[in-house]
Amino acid sequence: MRNYHAYLNSIHADKEVMIDELVRWVNINSGSYHLQGLERMMLALKKAFTPLNATMEELHLPPHTTVNNEGQLIDKPLGKALYITKRPNAPLQIFLGGHMDTVFPDSSSFQRAERIEKERMRGPGIIDMKGGLMILLQALKTLENCPFASKIGWRVLISSDEEIGSPSSSHLYPELSKGCQLGLLFEPALPGGSLAGARKGSFSFTIIAKGKSAHAGRHHHMGENAITALCRLIIQIEGLNDRDHGITVNVGKIAGGGPLNIVPDLAICGVNVRMIHPGDLPKIKDRLRALLKEHNRKDNLSLDLLEMGDRPPKPFDSRQETLFSKMKECGEELDIEITWKPTGGVADGNLLYAAGVPNIDSLGATGEGMHTHDETIDLNSLVERSQLASLFLIKIADEGFHV
Repeated sequence: MRNYHAYLNSIHADKEVMIDELVRWVNINSGSYHLQGLERMMLALKKAFTPLNATMEELHLPPHTTVNNEGQLIDKPLGKALYITKRPNAPLQIFLGGHMDTVFPDSSSFQRAERIEKERMRGPGIIDMKGGLMILLQALKTLENCPFASKIGWRVLISSDEEIGSPSSSHLYPELSKGCQLGLLFEPALPGGSLAGARKGSFSFTIIAKGKSAHAGRHHHMGENAITALCRLIIQIEGLNDRDHGITVNVGKIAGGGPLNIVPDLAICGVNVRMIHPGDLPKIKDRLRALLKEHNRKDNLSLDLLEMGDRPPKPFDSRQETLFSKMKECGEELDIEITWKPTGGVADGNLLYAAGVPNIDSLGATGEGMHTHDETIDLNSLVERSQLASLFLIKIADEGFHV
């Protein structure tokens, strides 16, 4: 068995360089809808990936259609995705991915990275997932500096809309991953450092209820209350929760109404459903359509369902197990304990799996507090996870790999 550890030595030496670059990235606000910030992040990433001598392309994403509180469809423009490729004709192709957007808008008070302990740093998006992008970059740099790199080709997709459910980049995964044997994505590790095994699927939708307004005192009987109609439907939607089968339904937003002396003619709710089994997603959609049909029987009432996007479940099958076992072997060589467990969280690994590519999608940094103002990274994990991903890439480049 060949000893690959000599190729990993430079990673530890580059630790402070990695941290300095990470701070620069974190200090760029790249909230999902902050176009100027996303453009600055795009430029920073292109500069950082330039030494890899790969082909880089900026991909335009279509606008994200959302519903405002007046029930109107609004197209929100999005930033671009970055697509990087090298050796597209190599027999073994690997897909690597991540996202540059964060949950923190440009109006957030949380804007800067700060070192709070020797090995801990706090900052917006520092683990989700700018730390992961740094690990991805370092792993590719290490691969390219070893003599086996020419044996594999790689493709990197860094999207700009993952934090809002990848509504506009989701179509890229089947197209850009075609011909890839496996994928590595760099979302944060689970608490404690475990990898995400099986992931639930996610389906988000909005329901717009339109009734008929009337004076609440004089002509109450002539109105049709959109709020109460929507609430009756919501109670039935809540009934889709099925803990035994891993189905959860969360009504996360509701809006409607105005002056209390007017029968409201508009109400809106947003709902997210999660499921374990792929076959449950079409069944849930069919049930929702049936419920709406039941409620749409009054002349002055309409309830419309707008699908806002879905990411199918990612089960832990035999191909996934083979891939994770190979990563566990790499961990053992580095004295890193690799474990995995299922999670209700959803990521772009779901989309890559649906495209037919087995993948590990939680190879990013370790830390805590993601999506909060206490988002922190364990700086040692930059080195540890970079070595892990690098060793994996080097080994499969030299030894080959089949799933």
